[in-house]
Amino acid sequence: MDIQTWYLKTSKLALALAIIHSKPADRSSREYTEHLATLVTQQESKWKSKVEALEAEVLLLRQKLFLSRISSGLLKNGHDVFPPLPDQEPTSSENTLALMDDSGCVLSNEQRSDSAELSQHVVESCSPPSLLPLPLEKKPCATLENPPSSHLQFLQHLLELKKLRESSSLKVY
Repeated sequence: MDIQTWYLKTSKLALALAIIHSKPADRSSREYTEHLATLVTQQESKWKSKVEALEAEVLLLRQKLFLSRISSGLLKNGHDVFPPLPDQEPTSSENTLALMDDSGCVLSNEQRSDSAELSQHVVESCSPPSLLPLPLEKKPCATLENPPSSHLQFLQHLLELKKLRESSSLKVY
């Protein structure tokens, strides 16, 4: 028997003895073990949700840092931080529907008919974050039931920076 197997068996035995000795008098060892397993599972799910929230916050902070570095790099260094991006606008309603189907959003049939206008309206109506030191055009946000996700906002801000750079309204010093 190798050492790892011995430690595993010893740990299981120690856990079983601890459960037997600490169980309440009105419960069987099996009931108490199931109760403890439920508590551990609930705690684990709380930890997982907390980890996911913290990971999302880290991603958001990294995106903000990236945008601020790009904007400060464009303004201070005079370097071309953005490589030219090809325009990938959908040319037909089929492409737009394919993009909407692939977005992870569940849309009803009524919403799909106006998907081209809706996607263009969402892109045009969101304003960039106030943390960016750029002279971005501020537009009022559309009132939607579900505001755009932080990932979508990040991509919209990158597109806005690209548009500003291409339109020469952002001058590099």
